[in-house]
Amino acid sequence: MKNLATFPVQNKNNRDPFMTKTSRRWPFAACLLSLACGTAAAAPYSTMVVFGDSLADAGQFPDTAGPRGSTLRFTNRVGPTYQDGSGEVFNLNSSTLIGRMLGVPAGDLAASTSPVNAALGASDGNNWAVSGYRTDQILESINSQSTVVDPNTGTLLRSRTGYLPANGFRADPNALYYLTGGGNDFLPGRVVSASSAAQAANQLADSAQALQQAGARYIMVWLLPDIGKTPALSGSPLASATSALSAGFNQQLVSRLAQINAQIIPLNVPLLINEVLAEPARFGFDPNENLVSTCFSGDSCTESAANGRSSATPNPSRVFFQRPRPPDGSRTTTAGRLRLFVALGPMGNNPVAGDGQWHAADASGRDSRAVAERLGQLTRCRPVAERACGGWSENGLRRAGQLGRC
Repeated sequence: MKNLATFPVQNKNNRDPFMTKTSRRWPFAACLLSLACGTAAAAPYSTMVVFGDSLADAGQFPDTAGPRGSTLRFTNRVGPTYQDGSGEVFNLNSSTLIGRMLGVPAGDLAASTSPVNAALGASDGNNWAVSGYRTDQILESINSQSTVVDPNTGTLLRSRTGYLPANGFRADPNALYYLTGGGNDFLPGRVVSASSAAQAANQLADSAQALQQAGARYIMVWLLPDIGKTPALSGSPLASATSALSAGFNQQLVSRLAQINAQIIPLNVPLLINEVLAEPARFGFDPNENLVSTCFSGDSCTESAANGRSSATPNPSRVFFQRPRPPDGSRTTTAGRLRLFVALGPMGNNPVAGDGQWHAADASGRDSRAVAERLGQLTRCRPVAERACGGWSENGLRRAGQLGRC
């Protein structure tokens, strides 16, 4: 059976036509809360394996401005200064945070091909995401070779056999596979038409299919953020066309994912971002900030005057972007990523509870906003009712067509 968990777009009545009052559900994030707090008897997956670009890169590159042995992640530094050379490491990204909440061992969440690991004699992890990767390179890291190349000099820092050939071309059927990509395909001169956007989407879908054909059953896939709504492009003549190409990418991706015989968990990032922009304060962002035109770092972008790194009151949790560049899509700050991820979630029940199927949240987005408002529970570890994690019946929300209108 082809199971595509859908996060439907909002309809004219602002509610999910398949949802009734009696079937209203807590999002999957509630399950994550219970798992993170130790209320579940066992972790829901054997491990977590990540592929993608800088949105998920757990530290493939050396951090030359950080403490000895530290690695680069494309978030903000932990603070309080947030400055290079301060002795502060980079914060964790969304894939690592979700892995921790799911009880995945820390070693599994580490980078797969880091030259720092090799130099220190440290074990490699299961995170194969590399900043700068296009969708064709993501597929290569699965099927053939993983490489880490210095983007400034072109120097090969490390190379190793890709995930499937390194594992006898067998994927762990009990692992959660996490895919994010497409932003780097939008570098100038690459995705310039509907056909090139579709080609990039097909390559990301090919990655999911390769994993499924090798035995993977649970595959989480980010839909591409609207690259027209980034500090590098927002308000420019290219913003509208780029947004249209981003939507075309997602249309093709969803169409392909619907044909893959696995538990596909698509994350409707564009819809959630629109929610955040409509009500930023509800998600903890600064309502007086132009969230799509400013960033925290000030690196080749307009730094937030109130919350930016060089301001009198630097606060990365109040702005949406860390850096301006669109290639990796929504380069949000760490706090922003966590809010996004917890709020949108896979929106379903975990595979060891209930009927093992994945379902969508209310199309109105109220479930996701409610989770965002409960974000503090992640750190306070309040238990969540067991019913949040299972027992939901089948319904029509698995239809791929609903996602295709994002």
